[in-house]
Amino acid sequence: MELRPDLQITVAVAQTIVDQAGCKGAVAAIARLHGGEIASVYGIGFVDAAHRPLVLKVYPDDLHWKMQKEMTVIGLIRDRLGVPVPKILVADDSKRLLGLNFIVMTRLDGSVLGRLESTLAPAQRASAYAQIGRPLRDFHRIPMEAFGYIGPKGIWTAHPTNHAYLTHQFQRKLAEFVERGGDAGVAGRIKAHVAERAGAVWRLHASGALSQ
Repeated sequence: MELRPDLQITVAVAQTIVDQAGCKGAVAAIARLHGGEIASVYGIGFVDAAHRPLVLKVYPDDLHWKMQKEMTVIGLIRDRLGVPVPKILVADDSKRLLGLNFIVMTRLDGSVLGRLESTLAPAQRASAYAQIGRPLRDFHRIPMEAFGYIGPKGIWTAHPTNHAYLTHQFQRKLAEFVERGGDAGVAGRIKAHVAERAGAVWRLHASGALSQ
């Protein structure tokens, strides 16, 4: 499976994409940005420095549905977090311009924490992680119809509780570990270890020790 498509996007093509997104302005440059484990992420800059740059995300064909998932997630968090959320300007699944699905969105101001972390004092580092934690807290407070993996249109493989969902995911990933060549003996020991600890937690719940 090919991830992060390596496309050489010209300024002319970027201009066509920007025009499709309904943005006025002449494109000056397009360059790869830090990040993106699945999609390739590009920054689009303009000749007019006053024009805010945009972000282009291009999704691999094997995971083309991730584009719709991103739209779903941004729709879920819009106006529900205490921080700005990117606005999607266009989502194109025609494969006409790049041969792949892509999204154009607004770009938020900020810096990559990983590049700055070593320069921060302990108090500054703690403050940065607290700031990261606040929107994560808000994100997890958004009500959903069930527990499960968020797919293109909502929850896939819905489960009634978080425990049921995580148990399902654990079993699936452990099976995948073996299918991909992992040691079946190691997988068996992990499964037994988790089952033993799960039993201990259940006994604590039953005794009321964890409800205090």
